[in-house]
Amino acid sequence: MRVLVVTLPAKTHLYNMVPLAWAMHVTGHEVVVASTPDAAGVIAGTGLPSVPLGSPVHLDEAMRREPRDPAMGQSAWVDIAEPDERKMTWDFVLPIITYGSYLFQTVNTDKVIDDMVAFAREWKPDLVIWDPLMFAAPIAARAVGAAHARMLWGPDLIGRIRKIFLRFLDHPLSEFTEDPLGDWLRRSARRYGQRFDEEMVAGQWTIDPTPQWLQYSVDLEYVPIRFVHYNGPSEIPGWALEKPDRPRIVLTLGLSKRELEGDVSRFLSAMLEAVEGLDVEVIATLDPLQLGRAARVPANVKTVDFVPLNTILQTSSAIVHHGGFGTFGNALARGVPQFLVPDDTWDTVLIGDHLVRRGAGMCIPPERRSPGELREAIQRIITDPSYRENALALSRENQELPGPVDLVPVLESLTAKHRVARG
Repeated sequence: MRVLVVTLPAKTHLYNMVPLAWAMHVTGHEVVVASTPDAAGVIAGTGLPSVPLGSPVHLDEAMRREPRDPAMGQSAWVDIAEPDERKMTWDFVLPIITYGSYLFQTVNTDKVIDDMVAFAREWKPDLVIWDPLMFAAPIAARAVGAAHARMLWGPDLIGRIRKIFLRFLDHPLSEFTEDPLGDWLRRSARRYGQRFDEEMVAGQWTIDPTPQWLQYSVDLEYVPIRFVHYNGPSEIPGWALEKPDRPRIVLTLGLSKRELEGDVSRFLSAMLEAVEGLDVEVIATLDPLQLGRAARVPANVKTVDFVPLNTILQTSSAIVHHGGFGTFGNALARGVPQFLVPDDTWDTVLIGDHLVRRGAGMCIPPERRSPGELREAIQRIITDPSYRENALALSRENQELPGPVDLVPVLESLTAKHRVARG
């Protein structure tokens, strides 16, 4: 088969898809990765061929740029992970759908969609695997009759909020008619002689690396896959493999904090103050900008710009991080207790809450992040053996899921089922 993998131009999103893309390649399928031109260098680093489409997209600027209507600003986007569906009235859900539609269009510009459809018509993929934010992909797949599937990078917040939204929109007695996302996709599909349906939002099926205990129950077809780490091209320093003589804690803010988000100086300073004087070794992965925001680096903290997480976690007692899915997945796979300090972005609080429920980690809200409270939490997570035991249990559960190579025959079968026969 020819397989087109479409990623958001962000390392964290691309890296989530690389193991499956390589699995398709090594089992004999032809794979190409598509994104905007600003991702070309990162894709090349994975060893996979790429095709640049559209114009560069500056995600950090798009995320910060507010739409004209304040009712559909970023504050509404934060609510997308609200766990209590009883709160999800029409007035609650509509701003989320509206802002989401705005944000999706800043990435999936007409130029990106035009180029993706043109490439698909030329290359003729059999299967398109797409990032849940890259809606140009299902439009291109529909234009050429290819099968297509989303690949998630965490709980299916978009699938869930869309299903809740449609309950209001499709109710026989509903007076609601607004559908910003559907209207945009309908207009975009019509430009290529295609009709819109909900497959353009949720895919014909969804490849899901999210543990079942973390995923929402949504009436869609999910195909589970084991989370497999990929942290980019890297060189392993010798010290990272050496067993430390005291508990090692990894402190990382993840790639997404470097690429998409802003100031972390207040939390970083509090955390560094919290670990000062503790009988631990802290490995802090901080780039020069983040390091410059730290008031002072204690003697028991070693700072590095980058170290592959899957390697350093083998010799670590715990990891402190922001709650990003890639970092979470690396720690999950290694059975390492996780200490989350989420910032309300996307699913970070949700991941933290579920780790607490499973006894495999801690989650500290912003109002409890004084150095003293952080220090107490760190001491607890490295001295209470139940955190490690529960983290290892979750790792074993993850190992029971099918790996990327195991999934290839399933994808071949689903592609044959959904692909439109070509004349």
